[in-house]
Amino acid sequence: MSFRNEIAKEIEAIETRKKDVESRLDYMFDNFTPEDDGVMEAVMSLSEYIVNLDEKLNKLKETFWKLV
Repeated sequence: MSFRNEIAKEIEAIETRKKDVESRLDYMFDNFTPEDDGVMEAVMSLSEYIVNLDEKLNKLKETFWKLV
């Protein structure tokens, strides 16, 4: 398998993971209030994770398009 194909698979995996984390964040907003124990910490953690996934995704996409 070519390096480009490996990057494409990784991009797809990160996009899937990001959607999953966004769904968890939506669930938190829909079912909890900021006053509930640990909610704010969980929301901050999930938000930071989404930002990290976005950064990694952008770097991989940039690399992918350089290889095309």
